[in-house]
Amino acid sequence: MKIILIVVLFFTCFTFSQETTSKDDKSGFQFKSHSHAIGFYKLEKLKGKSSISASFQLTFQIDKHLLASSFALGSGILNENDILKNTIHSFADINILYGREFQIIDDVIFDIFSGIGYLEQTKLKNSDQGANLNIPIRAKLMFLTSKRTRFGFLSQLNFNSINDISMYQFFLQFEL
Repeated sequence: MKIILIVVLFFTCFTFSQETTSKDDKSGFQFKSHSHAIGFYKLEKLKGKSSISASFQLTFQIDKHLLASSFALGSGILNENDILKNTIHSFADINILYGREFQIIDDVIFDIFSGIGYLEQTKLKNSDQGANLNIPIRAKLMFLTSKRTRFGFLSQLNFNSINDISMYQFFLQFEL
């Protein structure tokens, strides 16, 4: 089910990206950027236990509106005190997002996204977690390094019924 959802989402995104307008005309649906991030995540219900995470985002633009699809995953050990009783937590989420971009000052940009997604969490020693609906809120503070490259800090909150997840990552974004 997850693989089918991912394939359909990316196939749809790439199909629509073929209908872009020319580089001089900024109106219409066009592929804008892709970004790659790495950092850590925290589990809110488990006293803020944190582990490593990574994410990927494809962004499309319609006039000043941004549409994106993001994929994130993370994994880590929850109980560090007792080596033999460690519990490994992992998650994967895929989201469809809407957002806007704001220029703060020259070479500094802020964008914010929100949407809906699918989140699956697992704990290897406890089967009480599973898949559910995810409501992500994602914000990025970006610094322009060149006309087509940005880097910065990404923060994402995943609200769900099992265990809310907060991600904090450094990213590199490539504009097209």
